[in-house]
Amino acid sequence: MDYCAPEGVRLGFGVRAMPWGRYVCPAEPVKHMTVKSGKKDKAKQRGTKPPVYVDTGAGLVRLAQRLLQQTAIAVDTESNPLFAYRERLCLIQMSTPQYDCIVDPLAIDDLDPLVPVFADPGILKVFHDAEFDVLMLKRTHAFEVSGIFDTKVAVTSLGYATIGLAPLLKTFYGVTLDKKLQRSDWGKRPLTEEQLDYASKDTYYLLRLAEKLRKELHQKGGLNSLEVAAECRRLERLISHVL
Repeated sequence: MDYCAPEGVRLGFGVRAMPWGRYVCPAEPVKHMTVKSGKKDKAKQRGTKPPVYVDTGAGLVRLAQRLLQQTAIAVDTESNPLFAYRERLCLIQMSTPQYDCIVDPLAIDDLDPLVPVFADPGILKVFHDAEFDVLMLKRTHAFEVSGIFDTKVAVTSLGYATIGLAPLLKTFYGVTLDKKLQRSDWGKRPLTEEQLDYASKDTYYLLRLAEKLRKELHQKGGLNSLEVAAECRRLERLISHVL
């Protein structure tokens, strides 16, 4: 069931629910998004393969063509606010159920191939704490980001005791993220193996986490689903004032 709030209904996060037409409620399951678990899955974990590192325009074109065939992708970014007067977008990490990739915006002159990927509302974009990432993407290029699902917004609405990604991954998947690398100089090249591993893990589990949370929202329904949907729509409409 799709939940559409009447125009003007005030929800959480300080936003107002608006009709979003063709948008599907974030609580509704996404076709082909299921990530299986169990021994068979562990044997085939894509994590045994390093993420694809994309640092050429031609490589980005090929990646974008593959991403356009997906129904859901996990997204994260890294920047360098502690090491530059004006921070820059240094990495874009993306994961699908089949593969993980890291795009190097500092090495690629034109990010245009990713424009239709981010703009397509038919491709779910899963973030954790999306606001900074969305603003950073828009400051860097003429991106419009549609189809957002923010796992931090979902766990907040569902009343989880912890909302940080690291403790959530530890609780549900037994994964420990070395958060000290979050403050790395992501603008420095070459990146270390530890940095690349950290960056890829930030998105590796997000689709699985999103599926779990969407099922919980679908079961709970009502205002929780409305609240998450409204906040995700607000995130899509964010405008960066930094040129």
